[in-house]
Amino acid sequence: DINDNTPIFSQAKYTASIAEDAANSTSVAMPVASDRDSGSNAELVFSLTPASFPFYIDPSSGRVSVHGMLDRETVDFYNMTVIVSDSGVPPRTASVPLEITITDVNDSPPRFDSASYSASLQENMAPGTIVVRVQASDPDLGANSLITYGITSGNSNNRFAISPRSGVIYTTVSLDHEVQSTYALQVTAVNSLATPPESDVTDVTVTVVDLNDNRPALTNYITTQTALAVLESARPGDAIGQVAYRDADGGALGMVSCTVGSSGNSNLFSVNRTDGMIYLLGTLDYETRVFYSLHIHLEDGGTPPLVGDGALFIEVQDVNDNPPRFLGSHFIQSVSLNAVQGDDVMKVPALDVDSTANAQIVYSAGGGNGTTAFEVVVDGSEAAIRLTRDASTLGTATFELVLNATDGVHTSQATVTLHVQDLSAGRNFASTNLRASVTDLAIIRGRATQLTILGTGAYTLAIEPPGFTAFAVVGTEVEVNTTLNAATNPAYHF
Repeated sequence: DINDNTPIFSQAKYTASIAEDAANSTSVAMPVASDRDSGSNAELVFSLTPASFPFYIDPSSGRVSVHGMLDRETVDFYNMTVIVSDSGVPPRTASVPLEITITDVNDSPPRFDSASYSASLQENMAPGTIVVRVQASDPDLGANSLITYGITSGNSNNRFAISPRSGVIYTTVSLDHEVQSTYALQVTAVNSLATPPESDVTDVTVTVVDLNDNRPALTNYITTQTALAVLESARPGDAIGQVAYRDADGGALGMVSCTVGSSGNSNLFSVNRTDGMIYLLGTLDYETRVFYSLHIHLEDGGTPPLVGDGALFIEVQDVNDNPPRFLGSHFIQSVSLNAVQGDDVMKVPALDVDSTANAQIVYSAGGGNGTTAFEVVVDGSEAAIRLTRDASTLGTATFELVLNATDGVHTSQATVTLHVQDLSAGRNFASTNLRASVTDLAIIRGRATQLTILGTGAYTLAIEPPGFTAFAVVGTEVEVNTTLNAATNPAYHF
């Protein structure tokens, strides 16, 4: 036999497909060739070109197998040539195309285009407002590349939703900057139809932009129970407090200016426009007025600004700036010779127009020969003059006693004349020309002076002239019966 026949393939072209995760030595194709010669002229040898491709052909059998790593995402199609040669001299050769398609497996996870996204939107936007679109891709094919999106963390109260196919994130409610200004969402992309499914995550930061949607409002000194306390001794120009306010907006929108409204007390108080410090412009007097209401006007930094108005209450607190005052400067009293030790022979009141502890009066004897027979004790709000010995041991005598009244800071004095007498015969005034003094702070029904009636027996008292009503006689006391004013009526005679 001579080598006069060329090998012939059984097909004009061979095609095959193999999964990209096929292991080495996995059979791909089996080209078949024949040669009509005989002996060595019919012995065939197979080869593959180009040899750089990840495939191997058995030179004897022609079996093509995997020989290397396949990756459909890198190369999804190989076009090669299978060559067969006989062993004749010279050899005869033939070739045939071999096309191998690499099929996809789910060996690539989805990948987001960006590791993080950021977006901002104004507060109060309607539900359904689009925030941002995230996008991921998967180089796999078919079902392996179908991506589903989901928000997997940071979505408190489900304020956001995402389209599972498009990756568009939108709001489900109207957002409020004052409730939450920033949201940190985590979004997952998963090829859920693949086996097994794979995923990727990205971070989405959503900033809610503040709008000027909140009015400023006062937060302190807004009731009489929480009023700003100021001592009546405060001087003009003193800083006495500071306006506190609330504006839930942030930044420049929450910068608030304060002014005193035009209605009421603007001449007595002022407020610094910038820091809200409250200053006293005039003088205060607890005894004249205790509470003030100050109209505060607030304006924020928005364009246009939002305003708020409110009443701020100021309470004047007492200081001990008034002395106690007796209702007269001189008191006269008769003491019966029958009075015994421990008897209270008269009571003398004093008045202090300050309040609470500043108006607590302590009485004492401040001198005079009466201290040898009398003592001064506190009886409620009055000073009681009490015998320290039986009056019979004193005989008929006159005693002078200086009476002190102090509130701890200020002291006032009055003189008490005590006539120890035998009151068993007749009824007479101890003095036919009684002088007394009383302040115009005396209250109605307050005691102006004490009448001393000498002797025994029944009697009646009356004021002349008829119709005189400024004072009244009650028992042996002359009481104030009208409001007194030293400027218009400095003295009364009756």
